[in-house]
Amino acid sequence: PNNNDDKLPLRKAIKVRETTFGCGKLGASVWESSIALSLCLANPSVLLDEDETQLLSVTGRRVLELGSGCGLPTIVCRDALGAKDVLATDFWQLNDDDDYDKKRLIPTKYHGMNLRYNVGKSVQQLDWHNSNSVQAARNSFRPDLIIGSDLIYYTMDIEPLVNTLKILLHGDEDNNENNKTEAILVLPLPPAVREGLVDFRSKLPEIFSITHDVKFKEMELRSREDNVEKYNFLVVRIIPK
Repeated sequence: PNNNDDKLPLRKAIKVRETTFGCGKLGASVWESSIALSLCLANPSVLLDEDETQLLSVTGRRVLELGSGCGLPTIVCRDALGAKDVLATDFWQLNDDDDYDKKRLIPTKYHGMNLRYNVGKSVQQLDWHNSNSVQAARNSFRPDLIIGSDLIYYTMDIEPLVNTLKILLHGDEDNNENNKTEAILVLPLPPAVREGLVDFRSKLPEIFSITHDVKFKEMELRSREDNVEKYNFLVVRIIPK
């Protein structure tokens, strides 16, 4: 990100297969926000405020990615950053008869195929509108780090995503161990159009005020090829108190 590119650790080449839009819809290709998230995880010093010294570390963590698409950040955590275990999650309908949004979502018979090709067996369907689906993922995987990129498009996305984060971050109220889970999200800023982002940003601090601190930082990603094309992002960190 920005002028810290040269400080990124040199680990290994990461290969990710993309597919056609007709096959993959929104999960067909690697989005800029997933690249930005991967860079933040690999170079956590860019996330720190001036008064902070504690770096985010992926090493030894159980990392769950929301809205994984092609799965780049999951692969980076597993293959380059020393995660203990990873789980790439995304949503797909379970049969071809369901009424789904054909413009936005991957056709049933294809969804998950490319994600599984890239990530392997560590892939799970996750429905933000179904708390049982989210609880099942939490209980079976027991994540302590939640990651995600470009998760909010419309205002209707806010409530299901917030409810999902509540379950994954709070865990069982009687089990304080689960309250140590944290999250880092990277969301595109204008000129990208994400109409639900302003409301999502304003609501988060109060929602998690008891158990977590919510911090925001705006960042810029530039193309190394011409240093002209640039993208702006909001980095959201939800840190256990």
